[in-house]
Amino acid sequence: MSLKSNVEEDITKVGGERAPNPPAGFYLVAPQACPICGAATYYFPSLNSKFRGAGWICVMGGKAHYWEAHVRVLRTHLAENPWIFPPVLAPDGEVLYPGLKRDDLITESQPWPDGYNPNQ
Repeated sequence: MSLKSNVEEDITKVGGERAPNPPAGFYLVAPQACPICGAATYYFPSLNSKFRGAGWICVMGGKAHYWEAHVRVLRTHLAENPWIFPPVLAPDGEVLYPGLKRDDLITESQPWPDGYNPNQ
């Protein structure tokens, strides 16, 4: 039996609860293998964040693989929740506000609706 399981067992015996797992994409320590290419990584403190955890760099892909790993997590979260503003329903079920989805605002064919272009 490992020390970790002994400590968890002792804590739960006295009524304590196990700490929740960190959210997806949060690194407590630098991963041994890059989640993008599988190459080795090393700790890089300049990329530390209270929201993303320990910073790291891939020996093959550099910082780009660090950021790509985090972008993949963000894309997953966005795909799971398509709403910018979810619908609002009255207690009787009447729709007070139909909601606004990301797809309603962002389109590939019209990146700047109504002729708006911030570069002009």
